[in-house]
Amino acid sequence: MMVYYKYIFLVIYSENNPVYREMYNHILEYSNRYTQNGILTIFLICDTTISEPYSYDKETHILRVKAVEHIKNIYHKTICAIKYCLDNFNFKYIIRTNISSFWNYKKLHLLDSILHGDQLYGYKIRVGQSEFISGYCMIMSPYVAKTLYTYRDTGNTRIYYDDVNISKICVDNGITLGHIDITYRFTKKCDISYAIKMIEKTSGDSDKRIFYRVKTGDRDGFDLLIFRKLSEIVYKIIIS
Repeated sequence: MMVYYKYIFLVIYSENNPVYREMYNHILEYSNRYTQNGILTIFLICDTTISEPYSYDKETHILRVKAVEHIKNIYHKTICAIKYCLDNFNFKYIIRTNISSFWNYKKLHLLDSILHGDQLYGYKIRVGQSEFISGYCMIMSPYVAKTLYTYRDTGNTRIYYDDVNISKICVDNGITLGHIDITYRFTKKCDISYAIKMIEKTSGDSDKRIFYRVKTGDRDGFDLLIFRKLSEIVYKIIIS
């Protein structure tokens, strides 16, 4: 019998970058605390050295996909990971996210009143006449995941961005895009005391934000500092 998880997080990751490796260590540390609580976190990387289409390591929670590590292969990584989940687990939702997104797993229960039915949920972006769900948070039910995998080859291969392609395949097959905004964004540098104040303010249940998007452009400086403060404040974790 397949193990059931309420949430399976698929985290886009690249182990070639030392900044991302530290972010991985933070996420792995807090996610390991919740594996027994119906939450599984899987990190997705490309690796040309493996012999199979993909290979999963239960200790590191890394799913290696046979491909070159490149932004254009994020879609391929996602599809392989969805296939792996469909074949090996029962689940209520897959949450496709990325390494620079820090989630507060203690607040996931807030999604219970937000997610209804078989939509592709996340932050909806409109560009001209087109809409898509941003790739840093794409939430899908088993039905949506199966549909995406079934019609994986029907997308527009000329579309460079995975989130645009995923959204298009869903819409083309009758799945609506459900807009939710559960993100606190660190998109530019600020005074660290202000950042700490905002983390403390948004970490409780009274605030609707469930995860933090950390991408200011200063990856090995401010972004890592924010990740460390998030670990300390949300989970009481200090990684040296």
